[in-house]
Amino acid sequence: MILLTVVSDSMVLNSESLSKAAKDRIIMERIEFSTLSQRLKDDQFHLMFRMDRECFQQLCSIILKKVGEKNFKPESYLHRLDSDSSREGNIYRAHKKTSGGYISGEIKVAITLRILAGASYLDVGCIFGVHHQYVSKIFLEVVTEWFCLDEISPLGLDETLDDENKLLEISSQFVNGKCPSFTGIIGALDGWLVRIRLSALRRMLKVGTGGYWSRKGFYALNVQVIVDKHKRVLWRSINSKGGEHDSKAFKSSRLWDILTSKAMDPNSVLNQNRFQLKFYLIADLAYALRSFLITPYPNADSGTPEDAFNYYHSCNRIVVECAFGEIYARWGIFWRPLQYSLKEHKHIIDATFRLHNYLVNYRLSTKKIESVNMFKTELITYICRQAHGCPVGVFHHPDINECNG
Repeated sequence: MILLTVVSDSMVLNSESLSKAAKDRIIMERIEFSTLSQRLKDDQFHLMFRMDRECFQQLCSIILKKVGEKNFKPESYLHRLDSDSSREGNIYRAHKKTSGGYISGEIKVAITLRILAGASYLDVGCIFGVHHQYVSKIFLEVVTEWFCLDEISPLGLDETLDDENKLLEISSQFVNGKCPSFTGIIGALDGWLVRIRLSALRRMLKVGTGGYWSRKGFYALNVQVIVDKHKRVLWRSINSKGGEHDSKAFKSSRLWDILTSKAMDPNSVLNQNRFQLKFYLIADLAYALRSFLITPYPNADSGTPEDAFNYYHSCNRIVVECAFGEIYARWGIFWRPLQYSLKEHKHIIDATFRLHNYLVNYRLSTKKIESVNMFKTELITYICRQAHGCPVGVFHHPDINECNG
């Protein structure tokens, strides 16, 4: 009898506490992306999402076509649900009353682009009416399942090495550029150290940290990248630790095995004995010279033919450095060490490469001139504020002179 009374009393208390929690619950008001977009000027929109409105809509359309309307949940789909008398419409309206409703695909894409651009998930949650803990889940979901789609941009140079027409198309871009002295270039290769933050337990126990400590004095991933003349990423390998040498990192990739195999294949266009039709990559002196990988002359004297060769070699190779600079300036998430798991780091880096390619293709197709200077100003402002101990704002971009006083 006493036990039943205690249980009954506890059930009443739990019921009362749940009832109070339900009354105190704050219903998140979901802002529609179309409403937010109308509040922003064109330059503000571009600065926030790193692309213009048309480019944003095209990106959403590509994802919608691939994943389907029910998974993407565009705003038009949610409007139809809201006025639908079906069971699914009733569920949506109940969801809307209790928790604010479904989050549209446009909002999810916008949230992810803002975090990739360097915004804080706390501020993003407030702006879009989404709980900050759910913002992180949305970000990783969109990066992994949407932004890494081949439909946005394929990264498969290793799968096109037997396509002579494709290789000719890539090499013709270099020939038609400002330094047409080289023929047969199918990409510029280099390594990029992406800063990461290892777990506190790893750092404390010093377990598995040595390989990630780079020569530049921070933990990093060594990302091997090949780009074309337009700075589009043709291939990447995100499997090496920051402490690995560029040459070793490239040799440990699948592409290296393919290239060495094709160099010995008499039927391959990359065969080392076929000098009449020769395709090759270019890279700096960090890499070993091979028939398919041309590096500059070491210690070339000024005014010599070797020095002239190095000059034209550098003119073509510089595109990979420019690509790194553009990716770094555009995506502010790289301005500080990545703080996710190693697996998630790879998805984030891969997603930024594909988005970079998507934006380059959009730029080339529309003939729109895009300046990355606005992103560089934001980056300089961030570095300046960090150096002077100033608070770093997410959406406020003051003049740099504010930190110089």
